[in-house]
Amino acid sequence: MGVVLPTSMSASLTRAVFLDKTAQARVLPLDELGSVAVEQLRPVREFFAWQGQRSYQGEWWSSTTHGLLPFESLLEREALTFYDFDQRTVGLSVQPFAFLWARAAAGPRHHVPDVFVRLNDGRGCLVDVRPAEHVARGRDQFDRSAAACAEIGWTYVIYTGLPEPLRSNLRFIAGFRADRFALHDDLVARILEACPPEGCGLCDILDEAARMTCSTPRALAGVYHMLWCGDLNTNLDAPLSATSRLVR
Repeated sequence: MGVVLPTSMSASLTRAVFLDKTAQARVLPLDELGSVAVEQLRPVREFFAWQGQRSYQGEWWSSTTHGLLPFESLLEREALTFYDFDQRTVGLSVQPFAFLWARAAAGPRHHVPDVFVRLNDGRGCLVDVRPAEHVARGRDQFDRSAAACAEIGWTYVIYTGLPEPLRSNLRFIAGFRADRFALHDDLVARILEACPPEGCGLCDILDEAARMTCSTPRALAGVYHMLWCGDLNTNLDAPLSATSRLVR
C-alpha cells in the first residue's frame, strides 16, 4: 500500500515522506533524511497497470538485494541492471520516498524519485529515470531534486540510457547474475590464476574453465557470472566476443 501524500506542506522547507517498517508514513526534514537507511525502504506509492498501458512493468531480481525490485518501464529496468552491476553498489531501493516541496515553490507539490543507490563508501545516489527527449519537460523537478540532494550530501543523476554495445553486453551478462551460476570458490581461484596479469582472451578462459569443470555449459555460465560479479573484467564498451580480453 502506498502513502497518501500530505496536503499541508511546509511554507518554506522541503521535506520527505516515506513508509517505515510498519508501513506508517513518516515525514522528515531534509537534514534528517540523510540518516535514514533509504536503501531498505519499500516503494512509497503503489505500482499500477492498466489495459492499453504503453510502458512495460515488471520486477527485477537484484543480485545486490537478493530480492525483487519493481520497475515501470524498460528504461527503469535498464537503470536497475546498470546499478545492480556497478561494483560500488551495496543497496538499492525503488521510489523509496517523495520530496514534498515548500508551498512557496511553483509547480507540482511533490516528486517521487525513481531509484536510490547506496554506495560502498556510505554515500547515497538518487536517480531519476527519463528518456533524453523528456528531460526538458521535467527540468524544474530535477533541479529541485538536485538541490535537495546537495543539501543532504547525496549525488543526483538523471539516467537517460546506455549507449550500445554497453547496453546489450550488460543485458547479456545480467542473465548470469543469479547465485546458481556461481562456481565454487576453489574453481574461481584456479580460473583467476589461469588468467595472466596482462589478461587473456575470453575463449581461452572459457576453454580452461570447461577443462576444470568438465562441463562447457557450466563453464560458460560460471565465467559470465564472474564477469557480472567483477571477478573478471573486460571492456564492455566494445562488442563482447570470443576475442574479448579479460583481466583480473
